[in-house]
Amino acid sequence: MMDDRLYQIKEIILFYKKERKDDELVEQMWVDYDESSRLWNKNYNKNIALLNRYFGEKLSSLYKDKIVGVFEYLDINLKNIKYNGLLSDKEMNKLEDDMNVLSDMIYVYDLKLLNALKDKEIGQFIKDK
Repeated sequence: MMDDRLYQIKEIILFYKKERKDDELVEQMWVDYDESSRLWNKNYNKNIALLNRYFGEKLSSLYKDKIVGVFEYLDINLKNIKYNGLLSDKEMNKLEDDMNVLSDMIYVYDLKLLNALKDKEIGQFIKDK
């Protein structure tokens, strides 16, 4: 779900950075983004519980305290664009930079999850419990 939501964010930011005027396309992007956000929110508590149970508090907290915060920040800015119009070029560039930081954070986080699986540090074998 993180990758889907990130993809929807990228689509919208890059669309607005290029100042395209295709109302039908941008409307579908917002529908897709809203759907990915809805699914994210619908599964949020379940995902936190599963991360905590299978990967421990350390990785669960990294997700809750870091990654989710950046998603929320981007969401606020995207809603500002949707309802109030385009941001300045400087603000759009910062938003794109923040989106790229989030992409890197997710990549590193996914590697940590994969390493935990590889090292069998899951479930009852987690060292941080």
